Amino acid sequence: MIKQSYSTFTLVLISIGYLSAFLYFSMWENGAKGGDPLGYYSYLPAAFIYDDLPTLKQTNLARSNHLERSFNENYYEDQLIVSTAETGNKVIKYTCGLAIMIAPFFALAHFSAPILDYSPDGFSLIYRFAHYFSGFFYGLLGLCLLRNLLLRWFEDKITAWTLLLLAFGTNLFFFTTYHSAMAHATLFFLHILVLDQTVRLYENQQWRNVICLGIALGLIILIRPVEIIIALAPLLWGMSRLNITLLKERRDFLKQHFYKIMSIVVITALFAIPQCWYWYKLTGQFLYYSYTNEGFNFTKPEIIRGLFSFKNGWLAYTPMMYFALIGLFFLKKKEIGRLPILVFLALHIYITFSWWCWYYINGFGARPMVETYGLLSFSLATYWWFIRDRKWVYYLSWLFAIFFIYLNLLQSWQFYRGLFRPEASRFEFFVSTMTKTQLDAEDLILYDCGEWQPDTNDLTLKEMLYFNDFEANTIGITTTTKEAKSGQHAYQLKEPKRWILLEKTAKELGLKKGQSIKLHFWALKDTGSATLYQSSMAAIRFETAEHKGLKTRRIRIDNKIANEGNNFWGNWKGQIWDQVSFFSHVPNLPEDAILKIYLEHNESIDIYVDNVAVEIWE
Repeated sequence: MIKQSYSTFTLVLISIGYLSAFLYFSMWENGAKGGDPLGYYSYLPAAFIYDDLPTLKQTNLARSNHLERSFNENYYEDQLIVSTAETGNKVIKYTCGLAIMIAPFFALAHFSAPILDYSPDGFSLIYRFAHYFSGFFYGLLGLCLLRNLLLRWFEDKITAWTLLLLAFGTNLFFFTTYHSAMAHATLFFLHILVLDQTVRLYENQQWRNVICLGIALGLIILIRPVEIIIALAPLLWGMSRLNITLLKERRDFLKQHFYKIMSIVVITALFAIPQCWYWYKLTGQFLYYSYTNEGFNFTKPEIIRGLFSFKNGWLAYTPMMYFALIGLFFLKKKEIGRLPILVFLALHIYITFSWWCWYYINGFGARPMVETYGLLSFSLATYWWFIRDRKWVYYLSWLFAIFFIYLNLLQSWQFYRGLFRPEASRFEFFVSTMTKTQLDAEDLILYDCGEWQPDTNDLTLKEMLYFNDFEANTIGITTTTKEAKSGQHAYQLKEPKRWILLEKTAKELGLKKGQSIKLHFWALKDTGSATLYQSSMAAIRFETAEHKGLKTRRIRIDNKIANEGNNFWGNWKGQIWDQVSFFSHVPNLPEDAILKIYLEHNESIDIYVDNVAVEIWE
């Protein structure tokens, strides 16, 4: 440790930085609300405290006692955490692998709860802290283990740089300090454990390495079954290419240690028993697909968008890994077998972006890619090793690396502050906010529709196309006297429907490229906040007579109302009138083009609109 002082100091620095961020974000304070973390965790209180795995009734009630919201007996169903089997039992969608990894921390919390005066109900603060701390612990442990691996092939300084860039320049930071209750930091550790035990097994063939490798593989597959492809790493380890000689050598090695190899397979397979038993007890089937209508589309993978899109694309939000991808070309010079990395990475990318939700909501970048960083750290280190004597490339790379670290830490903080949600973002928003600690109104419009808003000082109002103050009887429009910005009436967006304000041909309106359409109105909402995907929308759309879209720009309404901080969730308080407006540039239009303006209600929060206007500016 003294001889490798650079990497040792770097690990200390990373540990301090990670712990500071973990305590700063304090996500456990608002934990147990829902989503994937609740699904992973619920096995533990349901099995060991309430004995209600088939119904989760008591577990759900205990969870709700720590929330400000009213109790919802169908919460697990509404959050899509469980599916209902033909037996009537509630089956947790997620496999139980992560629950096993959390279990030691859960047990410690359960033992400590009464001593520290916390309710031993599985969801009080001490349990939530233990849940989030488990992911933090495994992520940090993975970096410690990775240091020892890298030092086998790289000098101390290169190892230190690699750890630093990986820890602070990738979304590993986000999923270890902020969303540590997700599975990815834990999977990152387990993947590195597989690599560590693989190297040791090829060196010494010790039984302890056989057992550890089997356990690591079993847990990975139990957490995320498609990660079975990590088994290719031990199988192909040390090979740079496929040829007859290498294949014969590997075959002979496997034959020589047949019983140990079969032991690894058996130990790995044993980890399927708890999940199969759980499914059998609740459904009568040893194998049960709990994701219902969610699945993979292997014939139409979204690889390009998954890698590069600003809608949670991997490299869009983790550009540091470009260095690792370039480093793959130089691995041969370092005598590290690149075949397992190339094969695993190709399969992992294909599988990951074949999932129906290729942009993986509630994440920062493509979150399933975090577990690949163990293998990719070798090519990342190789890149810096290769360029260290090429001064101008070296210094330029460091400038980029420092910028990537800055961007990664800033965007993690922006996410925490409600200023950044990459799962539905756009390039324009990314550019506009890469130096900001506070959003403005145009940023929210950019996020929604991806169109820069013009400077009104450069525009002139040409014509008013539509205006409605709802004071006259309008056929087909239901008004209300409950709320109004002016006069006695306003339109209430209540039912899930689309209300078309204007639908006329571009020829009739005299539209031409270079003009802009402006939609503006006053709006008021009831108390509350809509989710990202259930907000009411205002839209400007250009389409053909056959309703083929030429250009559509839509913005969310509720987070534009009295949102002084300009965060994504908007102002929780309701009953405040505010003006909502945005522009859309007129594109090149065919003769049969139609301009369609509409409002669309998608949420449970009622919204009232008044003085709605559509204008042409040029």
